[in-house]
Amino acid sequence: MGRMGQIIFAPGVVATARVLCRGLLPDQKATNPRHGKHAVATNSPEGRQARTTEDAFILCYPGGMVPIEEFAAGLASIPEKQFTHQAVLDYMRANRVDVLSLAPYLYFSAERYTRNLIHRTPLFELIAICWETGQRSAIHNHRDQRCWMAMAYGKVQVQNFSLVRKDAATGFCELEPSTHFVIDLDSPQEVDPVEPIHQVVNPHSFGSRAVTLHVYSKPFDTCEMYDLKTKHYEDVKLVNTTEYGVVKTAMKLEKVTLLPAPDTVHRI
Repeated sequence: MGRMGQIIFAPGVVATARVLCRGLLPDQKATNPRHGKHAVATNSPEGRQARTTEDAFILCYPGGMVPIEEFAAGLASIPEKQFTHQAVLDYMRANRVDVLSLAPYLYFSAERYTRNLIHRTPLFELIAICWETGQRSAIHNHRDQRCWMAMAYGKVQVQNFSLVRKDAATGFCELEPSTHFVIDLDSPQEVDPVEPIHQVVNPHSFGSRAVTLHVYSKPFDTCEMYDLKTKHYEDVKLVNTTEYGVVKTAMKLEKVTLLPAPDTVHRI
């Protein structure tokens, strides 16, 4: 079902990848609703290709989905100097991951959310986090590293916090809730570098499991976690539940294969 095509990461930077071109006929023009740019499907010896009518960071057909391996390879093809807030966000918005391709990495637990490492380089790591209904993260930061989040399944809510006061000597901290928003399949987001303290929640009211894809650049192994009630924070080591599909914990897990939601399936 995949076709050979071109993904344009930035002006002058082009990488070849397989893209799913559903619902776009040869020589038919389509507008990418996320960018307002146009794509033209053409026939070639390599198969259907996509090209932009102007320079853009990334192009993907509306509704197209890519396997997780190709998604990771596309990220790895972005040069470090162009691995910017907007470039990665545009890439994630234009390339929705096919949740079926995540089957080797999806493990859920009733105890807590799970961290499942998919790809890691010196520049970034890609992690799938699986959330049962009602699970939430601790309030935390990302060690001043950049972070982008996209949904592979379901949706989550993010609550940001402003740091009012902090004392490294005593571990005291005071936070105030600030902005909050929902991430769904159509709205990948980045962690605000100015206000990076946040909490991710899959509330019971959403009524579904959720899978988020997180890109961290550069990778980090510890973070600060904050307690609103005690007004205290501490450094915590991050532990992956699985790495490259291999279980790394004694926690009771359920391995799951999820099917795409009906509104994400597109047929020609």
